Amino acid sequence: MNCDPLARWYRTLEYLGMGRTLERRRSAFLSELAAKQTSGRALLLGDGDGRFLAALLANHPAVRADYVDNSAAMVASARRRLVGLLGKGETKRRTEFHCADALDWSPPPGRSYGLVITHFFLDCLTEPQIDTLLSRLDAFVEPNATWIVSEFHQPASGFAAWRARVWISGLYRLFGWATGLRVRRLPDYRARLKAHGYRLEKAVTANLELLVSERWRRDQ
Repeated sequence: MNCDPLARWYRTLEYLGMGRTLERRRSAFLSELAAKQTSGRALLLGDGDGRFLAALLANHPAVRADYVDNSAAMVASARRRLVGLLGKGETKRRTEFHCADALDWSPPPGRSYGLVITHFFLDCLTEPQIDTLLSRLDAFVEPNATWIVSEFHQPASGFAAWRARVWISGLYRLFGWATGLRVRRLPDYRARLKAHGYRLEKAVTANLELLVSERWRRDQ
């Protein structure tokens, strides 16, 4: 998957398609993060153009972050956004940018995370890939860490279920054409998170249950 062709237009395309709905899902738990999760280091996987990264650091001044994305254009966009918000010195002090595939990337030695963020990222992976990701991160995610997830969601029945199938199928086709994404269905990431010791604390749906924001806690 290569999001470089979309980087310049990603925010515009998102707003044209869904307005600020996705942005609200990303920020659903931003003000609820506890002091423990905002006084250490956060890991953001696939944050794209860095809008949530900027919001996280602006709202929680003690946070330092590792940002990981495999698109060089998205990394450059996120870096520009943060420098514009914080300045070069503060950006360098509080954020490390890693242009890498999250499935292959490992944190620097001695680093651990009390907060992990995946917004509209797990839907780009298969279930075995999610297992691989979680296994790689097991040693670096702290006990009682918070994992924030925003994703597309398939309701169980009725008009909302039909509408979601149309939206999700169309988006997979679009991103497959534009980026080479091969995934074509939503993975059961919840089962994988539970299998790796995470417990769902809170979930909020929106847009006729097409979207969900979730807060998970690691119990081990």
